Amino acid sequence: MIRPALRVGLTRRQRDCYDAIVAHIARTGASPSYHQLANALAIHSKTGVMRMVRALRERGYVHFVEHRARSITLAAPIGGYTLSAELESQLRTYCAEHGEPDPAAIVADAVNLFLDQAGGIVAS
Repeated sequence: MIRPALRVGLTRRQRDCYDAIVAHIARTGASPSYHQLANALAIHSKTGVMRMVRALRERGYVHFVEHRARSITLAAPIGGYTLSAELESQLRTYCAEHGEPDPAAIVADAVNLFLDQAGGIVAS
């Protein structure tokens, strides 16, 4: 059994690659090809894209099957909660625009605020 990788920080280019994957999946409902990622990132070599996608896998952000086209999938966030690809993309855009390094902290703050305003009572 393969254990999920521990999530660690990303370089700016890796974050751009991750955001491109999230945006493509949100827009089309399918995984992007390496060629599409290369175009989205203005990279001339698919090898460079493959290195970035492998780095994302090593850091726990994506999964993919070697030698299978369009097999990139987003890893579930730590804690098991998932956001839609569109919401995840919006969250990452917000974090980038506001210098927030940890999207999970933004989500935790939002949940805390919601629960405070609800007085601890959440309708199901």
